[in-house]
Amino acid sequence: MAQEYDKTIKEIISKFIYTLLENVVGAEIDNSEILFPELQYTFEKKSDFVFKTNTKNNETIVYHLEFQTSNDSSMHLRMMVYFAMLYQTHQATIKQFVFYISEDEIKMIDEINQEDVSYKYNLIDMKKISYQKFIDSTIPEEVLLSILCDFDGKSKELALEEIFNKICNITNNDLHRLRCIRHLHILSKLRKSETIIKNLISKNNINMLDYEEIATSDILFQLGKAEGEIKIKEAELKAQKERQATVFRMFSEKFDVDLISKLFNITQKEVKRLQTEWKKQSFIN
Repeated sequence: MAQEYDKTIKEIISKFIYTLLENVVGAEIDNSEILFPELQYTFEKKSDFVFKTNTKNNETIVYHLEFQTSNDSSMHLRMMVYFAMLYQTHQATIKQFVFYISEDEIKMIDEINQEDVSYKYNLIDMKKISYQKFIDSTIPEEVLLSILCDFDGKSKELALEEIFNKICNITNNDLHRLRCIRHLHILSKLRKSETIIKNLISKNNINMLDYEEIATSDILFQLGKAEGEIKIKEAELKAQKERQATVFRMFSEKFDVDLISKLFNITQKEVKRLQTEWKKQSFIN
């Protein structure tokens, strides 16, 4: 289920990430460059969005955004590792945001304070952001984001019906409409509102099986899907090599196995396997 959420969230957010930053964070972006190869730094956890921007004042800022559907006790460690790698690569201002999208209370740590080290990232609870920031948009994918926000005192039933109707009214064709409703249905699980969306789908006589039929017969959809899968595989292979090189450098610097395991959120068994491989390569070289 977590993978389903992640895939849907990335598909929605990727198109309107700048709107989210401007509306929620207040960022002012003149132009930007997505750093796709740098999206993955850990073995089991993948970073969501990394991109370099230039402000109107010609300041370079690298934004790193994560979207969490549950609490992660090692989030502060992961974010610190990302920060170090991004800063080493770009030598620019690094701004990090974790958007928490769940009904449950936030329990993640957002800072590290030791005698000689101080680190903090921005932790944002989306359900404390007013849904009005997105509901008035004329872009369906932006309206979808409003389901993750605070309904400003409205009942879930009324707010979700407003979101549902708005999406139905502003989508420009059947495929687009059904895709957005499908995404809304998946995102509703994060707000424990799946039953409400199912009732709205039934009330409006919408058959979600039509989405699969239309999508699979759409040649542009198929071509885009194939091209996207190729790019993802290429990026994953490159990222895997970069991650391995990073861990090998840590072995060279005599980092502890337990520390590497926690930083990269992988088992000690996997770290030891990599350590054996590193020793073999070191011996050959």
